[in-house]
Amino acid sequence: MSSADLTHDVIIIGGGLAGCLCAARLAQAGVKRIALISDRPGATALHYGPWALGQAALAPLFPALADAIPEAVTCAAAGLEGLALVESEGPCLDVEGLPRAGELAPATHAAQAALPEGSAVVDLAPLGQPFASLIRFERPEMPEITLQWPAQPGAFGRSFTWAAGLLERPEAVDAFADTLGAALEAAGIPGVLLPPVLGLRDPQAVAARIQSRIGVPVAEAVGGSPSTAGLRLHMALSRWMTALGVTQITAEVSAVDTQSLTVATAEGRHRAEAVVVATGGLISGGLRELEEGLDEPLLDVPIAPRLPADALTVAAPGGPWGGPLFRAGLPVDQQMRPVRPDGQPAHPGLFAAGDVIASGDPVLRRWASGLAIGSGWLAAGGALSLLGVTERVAEEVR
Repeated sequence: MSSADLTHDVIIIGGGLAGCLCAARLAQAGVKRIALISDRPGATALHYGPWALGQAALAPLFPALADAIPEAVTCAAAGLEGLALVESEGPCLDVEGLPRAGELAPATHAAQAALPEGSAVVDLAPLGQPFASLIRFERPEMPEITLQWPAQPGAFGRSFTWAAGLLERPEAVDAFADTLGAALEAAGIPGVLLPPVLGLRDPQAVAARIQSRIGVPVAEAVGGSPSTAGLRLHMALSRWMTALGVTQITAEVSAVDTQSLTVATAEGRHRAEAVVVATGGLISGGLRELEEGLDEPLLDVPIAPRLPADALTVAAPGGPWGGPLFRAGLPVDQQMRPVRPDGQPAHPGLFAAGDVIASGDPVLRRWASGLAIGSGWLAAGGALSLLGVTERVAEEVR
């Protein structure tokens, strides 16, 4: 078979949370020929850390999607083991001291809730970022500890993500813990809130190693720019797909033929029995703003609701999130199949998942992660039905 004519069982366009949950369900059900095509990390790499599921809020809009969230969460938590997702007992402070809510959070972030009274916020002075000052603006009762770490030339102005990369080496973790422990012991501090620097691949293991050396609880803030939590999630998703045997293709998709389910890239054409479009919203490029209004560039399916050409300039009372641009997308049925204005699916084997679908604003409604994993899970279920793989087989394999 030539590289210009590749055949798969399922093609998923987009390697973010929605696309990867879809691929995971398919792979665990025994589907072998899965192609995950993506040309860049997308909005997943911007993920703040907490997972806003919004199951109850999604139920009136997409009942089947809302019902799928618990099973999708179970699958994600097992596949993304390094993130150590746990139920969050409350909002997590971000790097600016603002609360970020979500039903789930990586354990290093959720650990904020267990920090004892009198815990300190730790500033890493060489980076030149006012982390502690921002936290204490919102939480003035927290004492501040300033560390001269990392002690490297050129550290000033580097990101927390860069510092997290330094803590990938055990010897660096131990050196950091010893520096931190000496400062805590002198001040009698019972716990610490760090910026998001606890490594990139297994933050919980880094936290546990530090905690064992300093003897007090450790937690970290969420967010950042670039986002440490987002980079961790992106890397963990890629490792998960590799472990499942999913074919990951780095390429830009130029078109999708909704009649033949042929996906065109610069490297060639790909055909499949089912295609899942999980390209994201405006941030990821799954939707684009044109002079005549918002558009989805790959399918010949009109977005809904139709927006005026000046939608980008329309101010929203709640700020940049909540405007009409973030409520529009591909209209889908309860099986996540894009539908045309007459209500009919564009193709029985064409599905959509994640921010590319019309769902109301996912950030303001606090269902961004739930929308991603739930719709990805449902799209996979539709593809399994199309391929003749029953849910009984899927359960046996899982």
